[in-house]
Amino acid sequence: MSLAEGWNYSVVENGYKIYIAEIGGSYDEEIQDVLNATKRDFAQVESLLYLRAFDTGVQKELLEKLDFEWHPVYMPWLLVLEEHPEEIEKGDQAIIFRLGNLETTQIEEVTNDLVSASMEADAIRKLTWEQRKEKFKEKIPVLKETAKMVISVVGVL
Repeated sequence: MSLAEGWNYSVVENGYKIYIAEIGGSYDEEIQDVLNATKRDFAQVESLLYLRAFDTGVQKELLEKLDFEWHPVYMPWLLVLEEHPEEIEKGDQAIIFRLGNLETTQIEEVTNDLVSASMEADAIRKLTWEQRKEKFKEKIPVLKETAKMVISVVGVL
């Protein structure tokens, strides 16, 4: 299966500025409810596409391209990408939110603020990856305490 075939939107029209890829297997019902609500909220952001993989194989393939290891204990993850996962190449960059060690209310806070920050997708895209990371830290209060664990830039050469 190609990388594109494993995602819920394998064919993408032009015009998206940011892609959010949800990575991980199954979670408890409360976390799944938060992520389902997040997916609906992200659908309101015109220049953003929220993607879910159909199987862990394509998720692992994406992480390999970003030179990042699969760690299910920290799942779920949300990856902020500039391209659809099928277009990601080895060495590309992403911002990753590792939500697995957060309480459900903290995950909800992070995802709500991430939706808010993503409304500014054009402005965010003009920043470097490290500047984006700092902007997300500013916009998401819960990250002030857990930022080193939760958010990082991957694929940086």
